[in-house]
Amino acid sequence: MSLEAFQQATSDLVASPDLCRLLQRDPESVLSRYQLSTRDQHRLIDLVRQRGMSVNCTLYRFNRITPLYTLLPLTNFVLGESFIHEAELFWETFRDSDPRFTQEVDRFGEFLIERIHRQEIQNEFAVEIIRFELATNELRFSQREEILNELGNGKRSGRGVALQLHPLVRLVEFRHEPAKLLQLLKERRPQPYQLLKDRFWLLLDVLGEELQVRRIDPQLGQILERIASSDFTTLPEEDSEALIEAGMVVWSEANALEP
Repeated sequence: MSLEAFQQATSDLVASPDLCRLLQRDPESVLSRYQLSTRDQHRLIDLVRQRGMSVNCTLYRFNRITPLYTLLPLTNFVLGESFIHEAELFWETFRDSDPRFTQEVDRFGEFLIERIHRQEIQNEFAVEIIRFELATNELRFSQREEILNELGNGKRSGRGVALQLHPLVRLVEFRHEPAKLLQLLKERRPQPYQLLKDRFWLLLDVLGEELQVRRIDPQLGQILERIASSDFTTLPEEDSEALIEAGMVVWSEANALEP
């Protein structure tokens, strides 16, 4: 148990400069968290006093922040100075980083959304931008060719029980006019923004080689939203055929494939 505890404590210290400083100031408050031998307690105290420890902490933070900055650039801009603070809270919650950087980014995005829902983050644009960037990343890193092959290059191979969104399609709801909001963020324009507020839907897809983003009619957006949430399973046959032909949906049983 002491070896596992020592390894866990070392990992926690590398992940948290604040914890290192606390260990130096008040060793008992930190060491009491782990079932450590006296020898391992002294090893940890010596460890945080070494010059190389600060380098390890810096490298750890750099390795974990880089994919967040790279794959969530608009989220970073929307949150501003609080972005790094939220990242640090995330690292405190999830000490172990996911070596699959896309999974790490997804986990961070959901962490932010949960904090927004609990009103621990106050930002009127954050949720829609986070969801937009998570959807964009999911599609960019999807196994596109494999999915298309499994789906018969997007052609319907048989009728299933229910419709689902095409695995290479994502639907994102916005509460602010999306084209203008995204343009303002890409240009790094400071707030406040004067934007029309309503319900808007963007449809993202990688049915072709390049990511496509388009705004769709609100009625279609609500239909696709209900399909995505499995709120209903059937549409008139003519409507189902039109959505399938447009590459927006597939039959869930005949063509379902995880993205």
